[in-house]
Amino acid sequence: MCGFVGIFNSQAGPVSPREIFSMCDLVAHRGPDDSGYLFIETATGKTVASLERDRKRLEKKPPRSNLAFGHRRLSIIDLSDKAHQPMRSQDGSIWLVFNGALYNYIELREELKTAGYRFTSDSDTEVIIHAYRHWGKECLHRFNGMWAFALWDGKKKQLFMARDRMGIKPLYYHFQDDRIIFASEIKSLLEAGGVKREPEDEMVFDFLLWGIKDHSEKTFFKNINQLQPGELMIVSADGTPSLERYYRLQHTRDIGRYNQHRNSHLSEKLLYLMEDAVRLRLRSDVPVGFCLSGGIDSSAISCLAHRLVNNSPQRSEKGQYRTFTFGNKEQAFDERPFAAMVSSKLSFENQYIYVKHDRFWDDIDRVLWHQDEPFYSTSIYAQYRVSQAVRDTGTTVLLDGQGADELFAGYGGYYEQLLAQLLREGSLPRFLSKLVSGSKNMEAGSLKILNRVLRLLNPLASHPLFSRSRQRLGLINNTFIKRHAQREKIIREKRDPGKIQDRLFQDVTTFNMPQLLHYADRNAMTFAIEGRYPFLDYRIVEFALALPAVYKQRDGCSKYILRNAMTDLVPQAILDRRDKMGFVTPEAMWLRRNKDTIKDLFHPDTVRGERFLDVHRINRSFDDLFTDRNLARMGLWKIIILEKWLRMWF
Repeated sequence: MCGFVGIFNSQAGPVSPREIFSMCDLVAHRGPDDSGYLFIETATGKTVASLERDRKRLEKKPPRSNLAFGHRRLSIIDLSDKAHQPMRSQDGSIWLVFNGALYNYIELREELKTAGYRFTSDSDTEVIIHAYRHWGKECLHRFNGMWAFALWDGKKKQLFMARDRMGIKPLYYHFQDDRIIFASEIKSLLEAGGVKREPEDEMVFDFLLWGIKDHSEKTFFKNINQLQPGELMIVSADGTPSLERYYRLQHTRDIGRYNQHRNSHLSEKLLYLMEDAVRLRLRSDVPVGFCLSGGIDSSAISCLAHRLVNNSPQRSEKGQYRTFTFGNKEQAFDERPFAAMVSSKLSFENQYIYVKHDRFWDDIDRVLWHQDEPFYSTSIYAQYRVSQAVRDTGTTVLLDGQGADELFAGYGGYYEQLLAQLLREGSLPRFLSKLVSGSKNMEAGSLKILNRVLRLLNPLASHPLFSRSRQRLGLINNTFIKRHAQREKIIREKRDPGKIQDRLFQDVTTFNMPQLLHYADRNAMTFAIEGRYPFLDYRIVEFALALPAVYKQRDGCSKYILRNAMTDLVPQAILDRRDKMGFVTPEAMWLRRNKDTIKDLFHPDTVRGERFLDVHRINRSFDDLFTDRNLARMGLWKIIILEKWLRMWF
């Protein structure tokens, strides 16, 4: 888990060491343990590999190079200098910078040893080099893990870059004249010479209207793109780029018919996959921790880890494991009692983490700087503070339940989407049966659920003229809205495909998961923590997307198959929960406490967002925006964070 930067000038013009050093300094938080640099003259193969102490010398006498890598290392596997990056192959033809973790590196290393390859380290980084030498780009299909890397192949004279299947690790790039600039974070690209800073209007519009981001290759910065999940790029010696999607997820659209025998079989398979995913993600040479919120996702991971550790021959190592619970002083939002039910079963030390309200506004600029782009909710701040507290304990690896809600239909709206689909398809008896049984499981009245379903079926309900999004449009510059009216229609149709399985697929691949992973990566790496997500093991993702909907949402019971799979591991009270809250923050209170400061953001003489926002209306109705009803309805946080983002980067 690290950060890297690079510049490749296809026309053989020199790359400035000072430029690479400055870019790399901006991702130092991602890798505080080590740093390294590489300068290559691609035509001759001449290389200069350097350490931090060589910087002044190289700035005074730059090497003749048209390709440069910079790397910051967070040591997780093989803490020795043998795992230093940039790393080269033994014949010197391949150089690699890598961010991420290959969890099956031990198995791959043994396979490659059998094929005749020799290893000089115990790192997963060296496994990538030999795997590429042996299988070429097909090596990506053999990896189980998360990765973003850039590799120079001196024999083929090409730059090879790739991002993992789910897009857990980031990789951004920018084409500028005859060179490509790439990095783990956008801010490093902005540091490179000649990169213009300009907002990408489409992404700003989508964010203000829908609260979404990372749903395409575009970013909030014009002409700065990202490799998509499961995508690779090859840049030839003459600078010609070639993008390729090497991995595509598939899904079933079938609701299915429930079968108890099949449910038992599927539950056993899921348990096996989950246990193996956790087993692989426990591999670490540094302390490992687990998020433990009191919900089924984090509880399943913690309980599986506990069983694996206690069944391991190295039981003495279990002292390096601990769990972390986000606590809330407000009893109505406090999930500590549920987390305590799980932690009392484990031999891991549990620690409660609280987010203090008084630091929110002082911290928010730092959070925004690390995120690079606006974020949709103050819950991202809570996640940031939890990461900070985890790092303060000396824990470097943290397993988290990210992904389970999207894969196994954990949100309440998915049940209503299933009911709406049954009505669309004319399955009235089945609809009525599920409506009645679901209202009991969800402890909600049938009429209330029916009202939500009918709203989904009404074509006008999702139209901006009649929806909450229309109310948010009231704070957006009208000219800006008109310019992107067609885009609103395109996104709306994608976000509401009509079938529950299509909706889940979209949330996994496009709308929910990509931005949640963005937030999680930046918050963890701010404090040099490696986040690991067992539910996003590609085998579990493929299993879930191939699963008929009745095994995910059964009569209003979300994540049905997961609850079944964990029956003998997780306390029954956790399995029975229907009220999971997540990172709940007192957003309204935080904003009201800083009302005067927020008002200054939108002063007509200094505001930066007049191109996107209706500044006159914001100021005219400013006090009204802070009522309980309007805070959420009007999306006030989004316009605040957008204005702060514009001030920070432009």
